[in-house]
Amino acid sequence: MRVSELMSPSTVTIFPEDTVACAARLMERHGIGVLPVCSPQGKLKGIVTDRDIATRCVAADLAAEQTPVREIMSPHVATVPPRLTCGRLRCTWPNAASAACRWQKGAGYWAWCPLAI
Repeated sequence: MRVSELMSPSTVTIFPEDTVACAARLMERHGIGVLPVCSPQGKLKGIVTDRDIATRCVAADLAAEQTPVREIMSPHVATVPPRLTCGRLRCTWPNAASAACRWQKGAGYWAWCPLAI
C-alpha cells in the first residue's frame, strides 16, 4: 500500500503569526492534535502539536492569546513522497510520531498519513 492511499486532502493549516490560542481553537474545532504551519504562500514552515501547546506555552507560563505559533512550533518536518510504500515509511522512520506530511505539487493541498499502520 502506498502512502497516498491513506492520505486525506482536508488538512487544516495555520500561519506562524497566528496565536497559540488560535491554534488550540482550530485543533478543538476540527478534532485534531497537529497543525502544519505554513507561510501565506503555502510553504511549510513547521508543525505545531497539542503537546507543543501544553509543554512550550502553558507549562512555560506564556500567554496563549499573545504568543505566536512560530515561538512554540517545531521547525523541522519530515515529508514523504506520495508513492512511498507504507512499509518503506516504517523502515525509514521507525520511531516517528503519529503522522507524516506531504505537499501535493500542483494540487495545492496538504495531506496526512498515520504512521501507526
